[in-house]
Amino acid sequence: QQHDLAMAPAPHVVVVAPVPAQGAVPIFSAAELRGRVAHLCRDQHGSRFLQAQLDAREVTPEKCVILEEVVPKTRELSADVFGNYVVQKVLTNGDPAAVEGVADQLAGHAVALSLHVYGCRVVQKALDVLP
Repeated sequence: QQHDLAMAPAPHVVVVAPVPAQGAVPIFSAAELRGRVAHLCRDQHGSRFLQAQLDAREVTPEKCVILEEVVPKTRELSADVFGNYVVQKVLTNGDPAAVEGVADQLAGHAVALSLHVYGCRVVQKALDVLP
């Protein structure tokens, strides 16, 4: 009986099903994501889900919502253990407007973020990808 409990999946785990030709299948629609992206960024599984959505080559409604909501919160998410990965993914996979938005958010805060254990990763990625 104890073994059965150990093998049962946790009810809060987010599962992303990869589809070979299209990337990750969204488990949240764009409408369901709206207003929740920052919260998902701060969760290990939510962050991974958002990163998978940003990996999609095509522009999807979900990707647009993610970009719209991450850019204004760049500084706070950069200092988060899981959120910093989403900001880095915006820098590498976001559209030019989103990348510019992240750069604008980082302007004047790069030194402070570079001294932060997670923020420094975003600053390094920005230095790598920004012109």
